[in-house]
Amino acid sequence: MKYLLSFFLLAFVLSGCTTSYLVSEKGEGDSLSYLEFNEEMRNEDIIVKLKNGDEINASNIQIGTDSAEGIDDESLDTFRIQTSSIETVIQKNRFWGGLEGFGFGTLGGAILFGAVLLIDPGHEFENLNTIFPVSLISPLLGAIPGAAIGHKYEYEFQTNH
Repeated sequence: MKYLLSFFLLAFVLSGCTTSYLVSEKGEGDSLSYLEFNEEMRNEDIIVKLKNGDEINASNIQIGTDSAEGIDDESLDTFRIQTSSIETVIQKNRFWGGLEGFGFGTLGGAILFGAVLLIDPGHEFENLNTIFPVSLISPLLGAIPGAAIGHKYEYEFQTNH
């Protein structure tokens, strides 16, 4: 049972991956421009993290040179903030998180199964009736928390203000 718990914990931790992007007004270098960011975030549910530590769960955000506006998911009211007050915007994709978790779970299950085969010197496979089913369901053990956590896209804002 402790192997199962350790494996589940490992799959849970590994399945939360992050991709980071820089966002600037004109999109210099490798950063996205505000226009490109607005296109990517159209109809997406996001979390806006402000420099003062506050967070806004929002959708339909539009970033402009001086201000940003969107719909607050909790109150359903339109909000308007200064663009310079935005630290990061986080968008989660639960589908990709599930796929990543499935992959990590499959890899973990294969490693676990292979390790048991290598460790069992007499090839009596006494542990197979426990390990084999765990190895078979390990992709699910990774996919479920992966989908719950989601793949996180983090957009860091570079402002001149």
